[in-house]
Amino acid sequence: MRAVLEHDAPEVFGQISADVKDLVDGLVSVGDPIVPSILSGVQLAAEGDIGTRSWEGASVLCEALGRIDTPIARDALLSILREDSEIPEFHERVRGTAAQQLGRSEDSSLVPELLACLPAQRYPSTVRAIEIAVEGLGGSAPETPETIIRAAMGMSGDAAVAYLRGFETQIASWPVDRRGGYYYWLGTKTEEIAGWDEAAPFYAASLRENPDGDSATWRFFPVDERSAEVAEQLAREYPLRATGAKG
Repeated sequence: MRAVLEHDAPEVFGQISADVKDLVDGLVSVGDPIVPSILSGVQLAAEGDIGTRSWEGASVLCEALGRIDTPIARDALLSILREDSEIPEFHERVRGTAAQQLGRSEDSSLVPELLACLPAQRYPSTVRAIEIAVEGLGGSAPETPETIIRAAMGMSGDAAVAYLRGFETQIASWPVDRRGGYYYWLGTKTEEIAGWDEAAPFYAASLRENPDGDSATWRFFPVDERSAEVAEQLAREYPLRATGAKG
């Protein structure tokens, strides 16, 4: 177990290295009796107690749990999805792998459990991994403003813009801060693919919806005053185009 977590390169170009594969095959052959030890090892990785890159080995251990694929192993994967960590890679790689493995289990009874894990996720890629797992098991993830924005954050520019624009007609009913977040990320992803001039109307719309003086969107505009009135002025100066999102 520890040998997997402490390995310098448990995966090479997306493939488990040969020596680690032998170790993992041995763990999988034990079955349920080894599951608590695997879970404990992953939890130690979440705490950062086994080296700085133990999350790589922890991800491989999640794959081992997926191969065991018993109710006990699936419960362990759910526990990993709920495990908190200060290590960003744990959320993106380890939790993401846990979600992927659960999605391949063909156990549709996991759908409610997976959905219950969504609110605790801090990283868009993990949110998306859980949503894909839910869909793979025949369920459907709820599209709330939070999950929509988080999903877009983890997408490439083109994909995110197309995805967000699919919700144009819905955002009028969203809370103010989420409407602001919608336009902020539409601007950010538009800027990635088309530059600031194309993104500016979305940034201005974000401030129009949420002109709070602490909003990060103000940094795009060199203004002397941060107020609702100035935000409205910016929205007039940088109007949304007919092909863009509409409030």
